[in-house]
Amino acid sequence: KFYRKGATHSGLLKTAQPLNKEAKDKLRDAWEEANTGLSNAQRIATFSNIEQQALDFIQNTLSPILIQYEEEFSYKVFSFVEQKRYYLKFNLTSLLRADQKSRAEFYNIMLDRGVFSINKVLELEDMDGIGEHGDKNRVDLNHVSI
Repeated sequence: KFYRKGATHSGLLKTAQPLNKEAKDKLRDAWEEANTGLSNAQRIATFSNIEQQALDFIQNTLSPILIQYEEEFSYKVFSFVEQKRYYLKFNLTSLLRADQKSRAEFYNIMLDRGVFSINKVLELEDMDGIGEHGDKNRVDLNHVSI
């Protein structure tokens, strides 16, 4: 059955809003035209959601494994008393950079609330600071106590 379909998998098309039969047929036909036939054979796949796939890999594959490593290392490296004071933790911040939109939203929130300075954000992005004025944490006037 797999080879009768040209060695391609069937899939699922999902839309944000319900479609009538005519719209469903048009969508299915457009999908099949773009992805089947000799002219589309051996084409390179493109991934518009590669950032989400990378994030999914970090959260669902890498993180559980690293948590096990952290616990095992802490158990074997530190004494019982030291385990109350010290711990080992993998820093996944650089791996989470794949999701640019979420990172930008996070930085905006941290800047608006005065948690991060502009230079701190630039440092996290491996960029040069803007000078001493960039070290000041700021909040807008909507967050100032009256």
